[in-house]
Amino acid sequence: MQLRMSATTPPKACVAKERTVTDFVRDELGAPKIVDRSTFEAKLDALRVREKAHTREGDAIAAARRRLPMVEVDSATSLIGERGAVTLLDAFEQGDIMDTLRGLA
Repeated sequence: MQLRMSATTPPKACVAKERTVTDFVRDELGAPKIVDRSTFEAKLDALRVREKAHTREGDAIAAARRRLPMVEVDSATSLIGERGAVTLLDAFEQGDIMDTLRGLA
């Protein structure tokens, strides 16, 4: 028995599958795989545990920063600004504290 193939129909092994946008996103862009709802929720719950730990650590670092000791600065310390040298005390007495802090940055 001899197998015949027509000239217009290539064998199934040679037929290239047409790529869809979904195939491109998955293969080329490394999109995550598609899973069922329970698997997704389990992964999401695990990620939330990590996120909460991260938030708590950030909060602890911020609290530690707020508890750092302060350094006393002499009010006669000279600052050089747009109008020349001025003392620290004068800089904060001249006006709005926010404008003064912006000028120091």
